[in-house]
Amino acid sequence: MNFVLMILGGMGGAAATSVLQQKYGMTAVAASSLVGLLGAAIGSMLSNSYLPAAVFAGSFAGMTAIAVAPLGTTALAGAGAGVLLALVMAFKAFPEYGGRLGTVAFISTCLVVRTASVFLKK
Repeated sequence: MNFVLMILGGMGGAAATSVLQQKYGMTAVAASSLVGLLGAAIGSMLSNSYLPAAVFAGSFAGMTAIAVAPLGTTALAGAGAGVLLALVMAFKAFPEYGGRLGTVAFISTCLVVRTASVFLKK
């Protein structure tokens, strides 16, 4: 498992999903689905079985509304989702747990948005 690739996959998935919503007017679900499909295709081409999961978890983080988190914060949440997913897979946490990718994205997004709100408080 390549941790750096998972982090970059999560970040790319979040950023791509957010951009598809903001610039092209796609719904969050459609944008996340498209990014997930692209992540699966890229993972298949690279023969990497972990990359699609990281991209898809990142795409869940990218579904965050722009009013809650701007693009940079969303991309950071996607990177966090990649880190958390890599840790979950490395330690075999939540075996056969449905909703693992969404849970990882939710935790990462909450942590990043909360941290950003504390440090960027005026």
